[in-house]
Amino acid sequence: MNLANYTFSSNVTGIFIDDTGSPGYETNSKHLHLNRKTWVAVLLSPRKFKEVADQMPGAIDEIKKRFGVKEFHFTEILYGKKKYKGIDLSERLGIFNFMSYIFSIYKFPLVCQTFNPEQIEEYGVFSKIQNILPGFDLSNPSHAAFWFLIMRTKKYLQDNKYDLSEKAVVFVDEGLKRAGYVYDVPGLSKDFVDGKIYFDSSEKVFPIQLADYAAFCLNKSQMIMTKEKKTDLDIALMEIISNAKFNFLNLPKIEIDINNYNANDFDEFHRKDRTEKGLNPDIKEA
Repeated sequence: MNLANYTFSSNVTGIFIDDTGSPGYETNSKHLHLNRKTWVAVLLSPRKFKEVADQMPGAIDEIKKRFGVKEFHFTEILYGKKKYKGIDLSERLGIFNFMSYIFSIYKFPLVCQTFNPEQIEEYGVFSKIQNILPGFDLSNPSHAAFWFLIMRTKKYLQDNKYDLSEKAVVFVDEGLKRAGYVYDVPGLSKDFVDGKIYFDSSEKVFPIQLADYAAFCLNKSQMIMTKEKKTDLDIALMEIISNAKFNFLNLPKIEIDINNYNANDFDEFHRKDRTEKGLNPDIKEA
């Protein structure tokens, strides 16, 4: 299996990870913290890993050439900023439709994890384990969410479901660590190739863009759901996101009327979820 400058065995699962969040952006929801951090992993079985590596580059390159970009930035695409300025909205939404079509066809398993500062304090466990991973601070919501996501993906590998192999190669979008950084994970050599996690750019390791899209859509859909008044663009985007049929393994799926769904509905759903998990249904406001 060849990917960028990397070569791996053909029987490994590919795990591609990116983050999302809207720091400082306030919503009407008490359960959508403005300083939350979410990480999303796309899990590619060995067969789908090979298909994506073989087939997607050409299609993605064609779109990039058409718009003169090196990689997708979905906020810029959605609102017509920077490289996408002056491009008709229908063409920009066409990129979203293309990405959603890929997810609807491949049905990639997805795993996510979110933490915010109040949850770090609420769970309390992080103060006891924050020094076990050199270079990471588990009292930081972003770092904590990242490592909990890694542990979740490890569990799914061990469950032997979704055609996933027992060993995976893990790529994370640059940002948390610089591109080219390789992190050795003590005790995970049985799960991850050579016990390493690779950080790189989504331009170079293009399947990271799948995680980028899934993460963007997850965050954006939450923000739209909690708006009192949805715009025509909000409604159009939610339909495209719905068409992706994202296969999140650890998120519940619900059907809603987006025109009549608001922050109160969103918060009530999360109150019930927290109650079922044995947590206080009421949380501190951001």
